[in-house]
Amino acid sequence: MGAAEAAPSLLVVGQVVADEQPDGTLSPGGAAFYAAHAAARLGGWRVRVVTRPHVRVDVQAALAGVDCHLASPLATTTFTHQNPTGGRASHWSGRTRPITLEDIPVEWRTPMAVLLAPVAQEVALSLIAAFPTALTCAAAQGWVRRRDAAGLVHTGPWRGLRTLVRTAGAVLISEEDLGQDLEAGMRRLERFPVAVMTRGAQGALLWSKGRWQRVFPFDAAAVDETGAGDVFAAAFICGLAEYGSPLRAAQFAGAAASLAVEGRGIAALPGRPAVEARLRSGPHGSTPPARPLAPSVLGSPTRAHSGAPATGE
Repeated sequence: MGAAEAAPSLLVVGQVVADEQPDGTLSPGGAAFYAAHAAARLGGWRVRVVTRPHVRVDVQAALAGVDCHLASPLATTTFTHQNPTGGRASHWSGRTRPITLEDIPVEWRTPMAVLLAPVAQEVALSLIAAFPTALTCAAAQGWVRRRDAAGLVHTGPWRGLRTLVRTAGAVLISEEDLGQDLEAGMRRLERFPVAVMTRGAQGALLWSKGRWQRVFPFDAAAVDETGAGDVFAAAFICGLAEYGSPLRAAQFAGAAASLAVEGRGIAALPGRPAVEARLRSGPHGSTPPARPLAPSVLGSPTRAHSGAPATGE
């Protein structure tokens, strides 16, 4: 058995979408796209992706170097990004049929860890309970994302929260995706054993063992923040399985994301030596964590908070 086959497997589920920039440039994007490449770059994991083919991008080519399964039918989900004064606005067009357990190859249904990474309502909530032996984490942005009549993306209600709370391992979401009522959003996150609210250059907040902790940011010469939250999610689930500590996993994820923003695209995604070097430099205001266990020597996922973390509405 080769090293790749012997490594623990991480299953990533979500749609690789078409991202259209203000200049009309089209490229692959989406949480699953960035997270899968980020986890593969970290090494020590056999990364597998379940997604659908797309009418506007070559998904197979976009996921080169990662095992992928393309389940029919074709997806048309596209995000058009604009840069108005004061920020970035995104418009969502097209759709993707929700990915269910039937879309996942039978031989892929017993991974060590699962990252559910919807970007536009395209991952069935039922998948949260589909992997009882795996550490399951959910990047929840795609379940709270809505669009108005013109396609402008905004945050909507957290439907399915009870399902996520009962069965998810951990939930991750950005401060922006929690919506305008941040206090109410944080109260929802407190229903989970483990939750992370990312805050960009300000680091993150971690809910674990019944309290919030600040995850301090790392210095970064930011060039492009696209996909940073997805890199954080991928590194977090890998770190949680390896460390067994939500705080250390979040620090590991923060180090990975801080390196990813220092370049453009997946070429800028860091390998494990670079992430560990940044960890040793230490985030602002905290002590650098110890080196994680190599995932290849772990026999089973480590559950945080005496069981498993959980996820949103």
